[in-house]
Amino acid sequence: MSFPTCKNQVAAAFLIAFLLPGFPVGGSGLVARPGDDECRRCHGLQAEQDQALKVDFAQAAESAHGKINCTDCHTDIEEIPHAHQLKPVDCLVCHGETTDVSGKKIGLYWDSVHGLASADTTKQDAAACVDCHGKHNIRGHEDRQSLVYRSNIPLTCARCHENNQVVMRHDIRFERPYQEYEQSIHGKALRKDGLLQVAAVCTDCHGAHDIQSHAAARPTASQPQTCGKCHIGIYETYHSSIHGRLHIDEGNLDSPGCTDCHGEHGIQSPTQKEAPTSQANIPKTCSSCHADEVRMAKYDIDADRLTTYKQSFHGVAQGLGDQNAANCASCHGYHDIYPPSDPRSRVHPDNMIKTCSECHPKATTNFVMGKIHIDPTKKSAGGIYYLRQTLIWLVYATLAFLALWVGIDLTRRFRARNRDRSSGN
Repeated sequence: MSFPTCKNQVAAAFLIAFLLPGFPVGGSGLVARPGDDECRRCHGLQAEQDQALKVDFAQAAESAHGKINCTDCHTDIEEIPHAHQLKPVDCLVCHGETTDVSGKKIGLYWDSVHGLASADTTKQDAAACVDCHGKHNIRGHEDRQSLVYRSNIPLTCARCHENNQVVMRHDIRFERPYQEYEQSIHGKALRKDGLLQVAAVCTDCHGAHDIQSHAAARPTASQPQTCGKCHIGIYETYHSSIHGRLHIDEGNLDSPGCTDCHGEHGIQSPTQKEAPTSQANIPKTCSSCHADEVRMAKYDIDADRLTTYKQSFHGVAQGLGDQNAANCASCHGYHDIYPPSDPRSRVHPDNMIKTCSECHPKATTNFVMGKIHIDPTKKSAGGIYYLRQTLIWLVYATLAFLALWVGIDLTRRFRARNRDRSSGN
């Protein structure tokens, strides 16, 4: 066997370091790193060691990292015994440039709400890689035992987001997102119907490694484009509507997005009574914007839509519990709302007969000439205003006449009593 000359000794040293695992180049030459067998002596389940420091090496061998050594992750271990306090494992050294299931770089974690909190040394409980993926039991996302397997993701997120101390400490917006999700149409589809690849889970809406704070200008979870990834047809219809064009194309957040009408974690089917889009609740949902005088003034829209609806025949019937009575969506549409001047609008003059005939099959031209949103206190209501004023003055006149009549009668009775007293004397 021949040995390298002095001229090639440095090159040979580096060659050995790269070819033989466990031999990093140290400041004073080659230093053999401890192997897994040495780690087992202290951290194995049979070792006499603190329970918190024990590692199930059998479980680790079956994990996604089963073929790598302990020191490949714990890079600051160079000898045994090692320092009591090790540096946190930096998963992004290997995974930073790889992409997750959504096609985004995992390294985006550092710009996420979790990453930014993790970088703050005062926030020790910020979610890091191990909180979502595990430590020595990390498994691929397609493994049913993985913490990030689709059906397990809601529970994984809930470990922090259902913890009141964490929620309060970090000023998290929602206190019970998991409980709301469990009762939502998405949660039921996942848990009860088993629609694993169809039902939305946390990461579908919020993202995996690029999760944003609710205080961000336009969080991913509240963007219609996010809902549109699954609800493609509805998204296309909404995008063409007046609400969609303003919200998506112009970035006008005064215009409602999906979550403004349907809610967020607790989204319910419109057939459920408590859903904000149920027949009974639609007027209240729409009025959250359309009864806002400040917001409506920006766009020269009357803010009395709810009030005038409630005064109409439809509104009175709906208020008395008639679920078949027409509401906002019955006339204006749901996702396909357009200005009345738009030929596609359900309340465009050319479409009114068709719209009304859905409830009133015998609707005619004269029938649809009647208005729904009429404020009888304004002259713009025409004859109704003057009829109302006439009735009001008639009531006042009647009351005045009755008051006068009673006054005259009391006066007569008082004088008669005085005469009787005088005659008795």
